[in-house]
Amino acid sequence: MVNQCKSVHMGIYDEIIRDFANFVKSLPTSFYIRIGYEFDSDSNHYDAIEYQNTFRHIVDIFRSLNVSNSVFVWHSSGEKPRDYLALKD
Repeated sequence: MVNQCKSVHMGIYDEIIRDFANFVKSLPTSFYIRIGYEFDSDSNHYDAIEYQNTFRHIVDIFRSLNVSNSVFVWHSSGEKPRDYLALKD
C-alpha cells in the first residue's frame, strides 16, 4: 500500500477492496486485517493524513458490506513515531 494511500481513499481500488471484503465475509472464520504495516515507520513513508483516510476508507467499505468476522489491526512500528506523527480516532 506504500505510495498508494491517495489512490485507495479516492476509490480507485474500491472494487478490489469490496471483492476482498465479500471473500472474508463468505468464510466461516475470523480475520485480523492489518492495513499498512508499521504505518509510522521511516521505511514506509506514509503521509499521516492520507494513511488515516485510507484506513478509514477500507474499514468503511467492510462495514458497509456488513462484514462481521473481521477486525482491523492498527500496527505501529513500536518506535518513536517519525515526525511525531499524531494519529487520532
